[in-house]
Amino acid sequence: MRRLPKSYSAFTIPTMGILVVAQQKGGDSVECKQRIRSAERHYLTLRDQARQDLFFGVIGGANGGTSPETVRLWLSKNTRNNVIIDNSAGNTHEKADAIARFCLRDQVSEIHQFTSAYHSLRAHLTTHKSLKHYGLEVKLLSFMSDLKNSELIRHVIIDEILLASGLMNKKHLLSESTLRFKISKPQPWNHISAGVRAYHYHKKEEAERLVRYGENGTKHLSGDINIEAIFASYPQIINT
Repeated sequence: MRRLPKSYSAFTIPTMGILVVAQQKGGDSVECKQRIRSAERHYLTLRDQARQDLFFGVIGGANGGTSPETVRLWLSKNTRNNVIIDNSAGNTHEKADAIARFCLRDQVSEIHQFTSAYHSLRAHLTTHKSLKHYGLEVKLLSFMSDLKNSELIRHVIIDEILLASGLMNKKHLLSESTLRFKISKPQPWNHISAGVRAYHYHKKEEAERLVRYGENGTKHLSGDINIEAIFASYPQIINT
């Protein structure tokens, strides 16, 4: 088990509770803003439900991310002065590790993690791995900031797993024939949601990263979670 460093970033949680956290997207302010605003809406909804010990954070930004000043400008007045920002983490593994350390230090019992659809599965598995590494029993729920349809969310998750599994087993090449995701009804490309288009664009590199960072690689993410358990960690599926 890792030890906490003597000092780390100012991203701290005052007491036990729910942490709503958005992972920044470096180099893409539009996508980054969407992730943060989606997480903020969720945070405000929970706050209106009088959920106690509720905290909102934005993590990442070390590798070309958005400055804390800009992040605050994107937020409403209701959130701007309460958001906890940590831009010291760069990649997904560093963000997950930081989130786990915050939970370890401040007794966070539940995480609601927001990122884009194409990045969501890898982010979920990576944060899960970090929590497990620290021996933390923290409930992790993941949300896709750019995809709301439960059927499409299921397809994206299954498709990414199948594509990564094919790469890992060396049964498939990265070609169009291995891109398993199908839209149930043919639609003009401009009518397909932005989240689905972004998933198609990034899916190859994300599948490669799932393999590279999985149990047969750097071991930065959990590769032994049952798919039903993954589905159960996505309220956008559960609540529809």
